Amino acid sequence: MNCTLVVLTYNEESCIESCINSAERIFSKILVIDSGSNDRTLEILNNFNNVEVIFNKFNNFSEQRNFALKNVTTQWVFFLDADETINYELADSLKNIPIKNNCVYKMRRHNYLWGKRLKFYGEKDYQTRLLPVNPNCYYKSQVHEYLSYPQSYKLMELDGAIVHKPKVSISSMLNKQIKYTELDLQRHIENKSSIIKMLLKPFARFFITYFIKLSVFDGYRGFILSYLSFNYDFLVALRYLKYIKESNNE
Repeated sequence: MNCTLVVLTYNEESCIESCINSAERIFSKILVIDSGSNDRTLEILNNFNNVEVIFNKFNNFSEQRNFALKNVTTQWVFFLDADETINYELADSLKNIPIKNNCVYKMRRHNYLWGKRLKFYGEKDYQTRLLPVNPNCYYKSQVHEYLSYPQSYKLMELDGAIVHKPKVSISSMLNKQIKYTELDLQRHIENKSSIIKMLLKPFARFFITYFIKLSVFDGYRGFILSYLSFNYDFLVALRYLKYIKESNNE
């Protein structure tokens, strides 16, 4: 298919080989946007003949993805995270898809943590990753970026799934959250968000995720991820509260 695979990387030596191996026979071109890896990521990528690597300084995820879109030369693009792979069913769908104009495509994502698939947490996780390359499709938001496309476009679903197997520790997840809160804080400042709603959100999210969405049945993995969701929202709220107090004292 006339489609480029795009992968964003930064120190992904533990997973980038599996990612590329799952996709290299599907796409006519693979483009990696690296933000300064200093581990073996680039060395591993050099072993693949059809991979092009472009450096771009990281500011936020939307900017990285939009930078990639500007460097794609094919008609279509598929985004895959470095800790994700494409399963066989999705690979068949991508090889045989009758691509239609004015459409974007979503597919399921199967989430794993420490070797076990999460059956409840994130089970209804759909990702829109296949899109046409044109100015009407681009990414918004500094953190938890999302695809913006015209309302006239149809959202189609592909069979198969993206397999998400992050190789993480609790400490690395917490460090990642701290980094993301720095970016997310700016969004709340620009939107002048309600601090009361922000302080209530962590508790509501934990209750909904753990009990309503049945993550309780994913065992300790479900609890840890539900708690981390709570922790992220709570950290953002505390940082925003600090910003408000400092602004009022000026």
